[in-house]
Amino acid sequence: MRIECTFVTLALIGLAPGLHGQGAPAAVVAPPSPAVAYQGRLTEAGLPVTGTRSFTFSILDAQANELWNSGPQNVAVNNGLYAVELGGTGMPAIPTSLLGTPTLKLHLAINGTALAPDTDLVPALQARSAFEFSGPLAGDVGGTQNATVVLRLAGVPLDTATAPAVGQALVYNGSSWSPATVAGAPGPQGPQGPVGPAGPTGATGPQGPIGLPGIAGPQGPVGATGPAGSQGLTGPSGRTLLNGTGVPAAALGADGDFYLDTAASLLYGPKGLVTAGAWPAAGTSLIGPAGATGPQGVTGPQGLQGLQGPTGATGATGATGPQGLQGPTGPQGPPVRFQGAWSNATVYAIGDTVSEGGASYIALTANFNVDAATDVAGSGTTWALLAARGATGPQGATGTTGATGPQGATGATGATGPAGTAATVTVGTTTTGASGSSASVTNSGTSSAAVLNFTLPQGPSGPTAVHVVPGSSATTYVVGANDRMVVVTNTGTPTITLPDPAPNVGRMIYVMAGGNHFTLNCTTGSPIQDGTGTTSSTTFAMTPSLTIAYPYWTLICVSDGSNWYVN
Repeated sequence: MRIECTFVTLALIGLAPGLHGQGAPAAVVAPPSPAVAYQGRLTEAGLPVTGTRSFTFSILDAQANELWNSGPQNVAVNNGLYAVELGGTGMPAIPTSLLGTPTLKLHLAINGTALAPDTDLVPALQARSAFEFSGPLAGDVGGTQNATVVLRLAGVPLDTATAPAVGQALVYNGSSWSPATVAGAPGPQGPQGPVGPAGPTGATGPQGPIGLPGIAGPQGPVGATGPAGSQGLTGPSGRTLLNGTGVPAAALGADGDFYLDTAASLLYGPKGLVTAGAWPAAGTSLIGPAGATGPQGVTGPQGLQGLQGPTGATGATGATGPQGLQGPTGPQGPPVRFQGAWSNATVYAIGDTVSEGGASYIALTANFNVDAATDVAGSGTTWALLAARGATGPQGATGTTGATGPQGATGATGATGPAGTAATVTVGTTTTGASGSSASVTNSGTSSAAVLNFTLPQGPSGPTAVHVVPGSSATTYVVGANDRMVVVTNTGTPTITLPDPAPNVGRMIYVMAGGNHFTLNCTTGSPIQDGTGTTSSTTFAMTPSLTIAYPYWTLICVSDGSNWYVN
């Protein structure tokens, strides 16, 4: 607790006897007891006090001997301010002998706690001498100390025999001052007098209400970039879609992986679904028997018209390559189409894939309003689990948060990891199939020297171009507005850059790359969502497994206007 004194004065209350005219009786006025008018400001823990506190005031001499004590006094404090009259009502009288005593101190204790330092008291000697002057009166006044009369004003006698009436003033009649009515028109306005000196500072008033917030100041400069936090621990790898011929070996893959038997067109997985560390006993056939032609289905409702994408510039026509050998026709598989997050308002066809709860699912039959996750957890007759959500890696240690700095420049691409044994992949023919037919890829070469021939169905209006990124040096290709599929044969770690997701809502882009490392990012730095539904970094690197018989990755990239989702 601390106290701040606004001011301290020593004054005598009721000092001067009343002046009276000549001839009026004058009573002898005894000197009043000395009194000290004291004001102060009290705070506790730095905050103004409001309430009642017990104050004890003492007057000490230069040797700290107590000459007077007020006794405990309950004093009201309002917003830190208080005022008392020492020697007044409820306190012992202050001895008159203290009026002329030098080097007096005022000591204060609140609720029994003594405050420091003590305050100096200065005697008002002029007030004291008003009761103790001696000798005759002279000049315009006469009488005695206790019976003083005014006889003259500026040496001119006062007429005290005539009583004044209301509205009269003292008027000089040539020989004396007498009461009289002052007449005459008002004179002109006199000049403005000089400004008087500033009066003493008054006591601090109570705290006013809090004003409205001021206008926000200008934005301060950007602070320095804070230190980077420590690198978190590496999380476990995501799940993998493996392939080969025949039943998967028991030691192949990890729980959550899928395996495609390319010879029998059977899909196994996920591993560990029934027994941890074990593949399902039987795979799901991706080729169903040809059934009889069913009746014409009811025409579904017309879907919303997608936004027209901007027409890209027409690229230069490349030279026609040599005609490759026609490979054998592969087994017909269901078309795979990524439809984004599962919705109960969407009609799904066989081969449609959706994401839900961090996992992805593939439709085994056409359906409507059949929840994928619920179905797989139950009968599993409508949907099949395509990729389970990977386990979350342990949380890295939190680094010290620094001040937010400006956006730094994009760092250099990290060193490429050790390459596996690369297969030779070349593109053979690309044929456009009928609209609504399924896409197919056949290999007219071998598993280590593949020659891939593509049959792609005619798509709906929108981007339809197929762009091949060839070469062996690290290049960057920005996906064009008319690109439907990007085929990467470049062996020099190329970068494929997706366009801004905002104007490409609902657009689907296929990125196919064979046996080589590549990086996928976005022109605007928007996040790319992987198959688990979690936000990954703005780059997406992929190196195919050595066990893939057809070492071509096909990434399906879909925009929701804010992000690109990749599966």
